[in-house]
Order: sequence, then C-alpha cells, then structure tokens
Amino acid sequence: MNPTVYNTDVRQIGLALAYMNEGTTSTWAQTFYQDAFGSNPPKFGKWDNFEKAFKEAFSSPDQAGEALSKLRELKQGSGPLVKYISTFKALVSQASIKESVVLIEWFCQGLNYGLVTSIYHMENVPTDFDKFVTAAMKLDANWQQGASH
Repeated sequence: MNPTVYNTDVRQIGLALAYMNEGTTSTWAQTFYQDAFGSNPPKFGKWDNFEKAFKEAFSSPDQAGEALSKLRELKQGSGPLVKYISTFKALVSQASIKESVVLIEWFCQGLNYGLVTSIYHMENVPTDFDKFVTAAMKLDANWQQGASH
C-alpha cells in the first residue's frame, strides 16, 4: 500500500474493502458499506477498529481447538515430507503445543509408517522435536535418493 496515497483511515479501509469482492468477504464488505453510508456523512471509523471487526468476523474463537482437530486428521500420505512438516508446524503453533514428547507423538501419528519405523530403529532415537524432524528429513531424503536409482 502506498503510504502517500493511502494516508488516512478512510482510504486504507476503502482499499481493503475494494479487495473484498468474492465470497463471504464480499458480503461482509457490503454490510460494512451499508452501515457506513447509513449515516450522513458516512462513517468508516478508524483503521484499528475496522481491522478488529474484520478479524472477529473471520477468525475462529477457538483456534487452538481447531488446530488440534486438524492435527488429528493430518497425514503425510504420498505428499512431500516438507509440506507435511510445514503444515504440522503451523498447526502446532496455533495449538500452542511446545513439549517435545507431545510434538513427537503427534508428528508420528501422521507421518508415513515406514518413516516412523525407520526413525525408531535408529541407534539413538531423538527425543528433541527439532532433532526428530531433522532425522525424518534425512531418512526421507535417503529414501528418495534410493528410489530414484
């Protein structure tokens, strides 16, 4: 956003509303416009209030609970391990899980069985989550390289 052009709350709100032209955001924007133009002169309010109202309308009141539900369903499947890891870490962040033991348990639940087995057959099974993920990535890379030969 160009700060010299969009230098007022009304202009910033107007720009944001201009991008809300599909789906539920479009409906939300139309309602916002109707409320703003319901008074004379129109009242768009402050950017901070607009942003707060938008977040309240489109974010879950229980993000941690939703993240845990998604973690229960998350599976690596045939997709790349990197994608599984990035999705897993994003959900873990939303769920505010920090303990390595818990993270490893959840991580293994969705990880491909062969990879989990390979990690647990290692001489020194990592107990730190980041080291566990690194071990999974190394084993997966080795498997990928072996499969290409």
